[in-house]
Amino acid sequence: MLRLRLWRLAEGLTQTEAARRLGMSHLTLGYLETGRLAPSDRDRDRLRQVFGNDADRMFEVVGHDLEGAAR
Repeated sequence: MLRLRLWRLAEGLTQTEAARRLGMSHLTLGYLETGRLAPSDRDRDRLRQVFGNDADRMFEVVGHDLEGAAR
């Protein structure tokens, strides 16, 4: 599971809500979360606006430990 999805779940957001916060469609977010789509430069810029320098960490594969992975 990618850290991006764990962040969304830890925040209690639906894909639609998180996508709105990130300024992208929920379909794009879904594809990014599953790794079916590599983030474009534009997507990375949007992620940096929300996560700052931690944006690149959102694509790390992590386990199912929501509490530990969300850190």
